[in-house]
Amino acid sequence: MCSSDLNIVLNAVGVGENLSDLFIKNLAINKLYLVDCEVSKNKDKVVCIEKTPLECYEDVPCNIHFVYINKKDNYDFKELLLFYLPKVIRNGVIGGNHFSGSDMKDVTFLTEFCRRSQLKLNGEGDYWWIIKT
Repeated sequence: MCSSDLNIVLNAVGVGENLSDLFIKNLAINKLYLVDCEVSKNKDKVVCIEKTPLECYEDVPCNIHFVYINKKDNYDFKELLLFYLPKVIRNGVIGGNHFSGSDMKDVTFLTEFCRRSQLKLNGEGDYWWIIKT
């Protein structure tokens, strides 16, 4: 089911060891890139990028299978989406949280962006995701 070269980016301050351990134990991950994070104990699988999300473009490969954007961080949502989406492979997923409680400008931007780009916006509760086609 999962490729042996699965690459995941979590743009989530304070993502913690539990979440990275969960991904590593349950998926055939090549690398898990944690952006703006603390040092990780799983150095063979986890790359901790101690930069802000918009400073790490060169540190993140162009074959990402899944990107998670933590909306509650103090970064511009539109910039993050446009920054990471080109690095997501075809049929890869970009998604995040804090959608239902988001600033309406972010909801409007995401909805219009998906419509113009012919991408299907999916959501459940506070979570949203796009499968890149």
